[in-house]
Amino acid sequence: MKNIFFVALFLIQLTASAQIKNWETTLNQTLQDFKTCMSSENKTVCQTYTAKAIKQVYNINDFFQASSKSDMTPVEIQEFITSSSKWTKLGQAFKPEVISKAQELCNAGKPVLVILKGEDSADAHVSIVLPGELQTSGSWGMRVPNVSAFFTHNPSNSFVNKSISYAYTKGMILQLEIYARN
Repeated sequence: MKNIFFVALFLIQLTASAQIKNWETTLNQTLQDFKTCMSSENKTVCQTYTAKAIKQVYNINDFFQASSKSDMTPVEIQEFITSSSKWTKLGQAFKPEVISKAQELCNAGKPVLVILKGEDSADAHVSIVLPGELQTSGSWGMRVPNVSAFFTHNPSNSFVNKSISYAYTKGMILQLEIYARN
């Protein structure tokens, strides 16, 4: 019985690792789909692309609302994540130990998100921390991870695999919180 448990645990971990191996290709395709969406008439649905990307990369459905049959917007993700037992707040992004822990967990295959708190869709934003090594950011004055960001207010600035300091100015650093999935 113990052997079956360990084999099952290994397969679960293997599956999680396999999902993250193609993260860059998956995110680049999602980014292209997002930009196409943002050039359409109905931009409201485009606000859900961060949730779609998280689902595609990590195969988790935390940010899908069964009641409305739609993925969550950044404001809805923010509201959900801060009260969910599935997610743990690592801390504020200006703390090097929080950044290091975020990168470590992401590299281990855990979903890690950066939340820019906001009252509405124009203010709130969610970025996905990506696997890799911390890099020195001159503007933040510390080592930081790369992220993926889908900006609904300025889609042409959206990207995959650039520094968190590219996504958020140093003036925003006090508003950024980092969460990891348990």
